[in-house]
Amino acid sequence: LDKIKADKETLQRVEEMLGGKSLRYLTQEEYDALSDEEKSNETIAKEVINGEWGNGEDRKNRLEKAGYNYIEVQTIVNKLLK
Repeated sequence: LDKIKADKETLQRVEEMLGGKSLRYLTQEEYDALSDEEKSNETIAKEVINGEWGNGEDRKNRLEKAGYNYIEVQTIVNKLLK
């Protein structure tokens, strides 16, 4: 993982969200899901277009695992590419 800067309050909040699990023990996938947590579907759609979420079934699985609705995101992708 890349090092991140955060104040003590933010780190405590994140650790509470993780059920007490320290950030330093997150897998890359868990970290990616956390960092994507507050992004809009349109932002995620732009990331999809930029290739940040993979392709095909891999993309669908990654989006859904991160808590996004694949159909909604893909619909925005399709509109942006028209």
